[in-house]
Formats: sequence, C-alpha cells, structure tokens
Amino acid sequence: MNEIIKLNAEQFLHKMIQSSYHVTVAEKVLNERLYVFKTDKNRHEFLSALRKLVVHDETTHNCGRPNCGHEKLTGMSKFVIDQELELLAVHFVPSGTSKEFTDSEKVEMNAKIDEALEKLQNLGIGQQVIFEEIEELKEYLNLDKKNWLQLLKGKLFDLATEKAVEIVTVQMIFNTITESIKAGQFVLPQ
Repeated sequence: MNEIIKLNAEQFLHKMIQSSYHVTVAEKVLNERLYVFKTDKNRHEFLSALRKLVVHDETTHNCGRPNCGHEKLTGMSKFVIDQELELLAVHFVPSGTSKEFTDSEKVEMNAKIDEALEKLQNLGIGQQVIFEEIEELKEYLNLDKKNWLQLLKGKLFDLATEKAVEIVTVQMIFNTITESIKAGQFVLPQ
C-alpha cells in the first residue's frame, strides 16, 4: 500500500468518525477527502485503509455499554465507507485481478499450449485431431479467463469421453497449460 495514502487515512480517521453523527454529513466529509485522489486505484486504497482503521478504532475504543456513542459513530463510518467502496467496485477492478488475459499472459499461455503439444508428441500421442483441438485454444485467448478455462475443460472432457486420450493424459495437458494461472488440479469423473 502507498505510504502517503495510508498516512492520509490515519490523519483523516478521527474527522471521519466525528462527522458520522449523520449519514449525509459523513458522506459529504468523505467525498471531500476522496476528491483529493485522482485515480480509482488510489480512492480504493484510501477507502480500504480507512475501513481497516475504523474497525481497529472500534475494537480498541469499545466503551462496553449498550448504545455506546462511539460504537454508533464507527458503525455509521463503516456504513458510509462501504457504500463508497461498493460504488467504486462497479467500475474499478484492482490490478492483479483482471478477468481478461494481458498480452504477456497470452504469450505465456501460447507457450504453455505449445509445451503441452510437445509433451503429447513425446508421448507418441500424435493424432491430428487432438493437436488441432489443443492448438485452437490459442484463438480464444480473447475470452475472459473463466470462460477460456471452461472451454479448455470442455475440449479435454470431449477428448477423454471420446477415448481419444487417456484421463491421465488429459490431466497432464490441463496441468501443463494452467500451471501459470494457478487453476489447480482438474480431475475428470471416471
């Protein structure tokens, strides 16, 4: 996390809590501070840091009485921060969580597909249909990762059910191709 954003959240914490006696006031104060940040990424980092600080403040300053005023203020602060985070989530995807393949990931997936094809060739499994099915996956890297992975599973499942390749070979192909996206192990039903 950016240290400047973290420091800004720490400095803003008490102003946020003190303004949380009414939703509209808390929203206004928070939006004024968010205006300082020019990117959604920075706004997201600020809100996340502020949310953690509010939760920490709530647990360390618990007055232990029912209807505690501080507990109400921190509860309202969390509510307003959560609303802003939800609005931001509609159009902001934090880096590293993209659902689309980046150009470098496409290059890496092409290499993994080639590696799987080479392994098949070394095993002596050289049916042209199998190579074409696997090679065709390269054309669909414009799909998001989830749909592409489903396509891969579907193609491999078809190859296994048609007895074109053994299940062990299908698992090897899947694991070779997906090891770079950490998709885990794929086990076909027997």
